Amino acid sequence: EREQLRAIYGGHLRTEEAFTGFLRVQLLWEESMAERVVGYLKGPRGQGKKMVTLTGGFHVTYGFGLPKKALRRMPMPYTVIITRELEPPTGERAMNVPTPKVPLLPADFTWIVSYEPPPVSVAR
Repeated sequence: EREQLRAIYGGHLRTEEAFTGFLRVQLLWEESMAERVVGYLKGPRGQGKKMVTLTGGFHVTYGFGLPKKALRRMPMPYTVIITRELEPPTGERAMNVPTPKVPLLPADFTWIVSYEPPPVSVAR
C-alpha cells in the first residue's frame, strides 16, 4: 500500500515528512470510511443489507484501503469494481508513473469508460 502511494504521489511530495503526513491522512480517511461502513452494517438499519460505496480507485484497488480495513472489522464478502479509460489522457494530464508489481488483481471487475477531461475552471 505504502509503495503504491509513493509511486503515484511521491514526486509531488518533496520530503519524506511530507509523504508520511500524506500517507497518515490517507490511512485515517480509509479507517474512517471503514468504520462508517461497518457501523452501518452492524447497526439495526443495516441488518441483512448489502452496501455499495463509491470510492476513489486508489482507496480500493488490489483490495487495499477500504476493503481491507472494513474486512478487519467485520468479515464479509466484497467485490471491487474499478473504472479504466478506453483512451487515457496524454500530455500534461497523463500520470505515467511506474508502479510496483502487486501479486494481486487490481479489481474483481473493470468497467471501461470514455475519458472526459474535467471542465476548465476560469479564475474570477
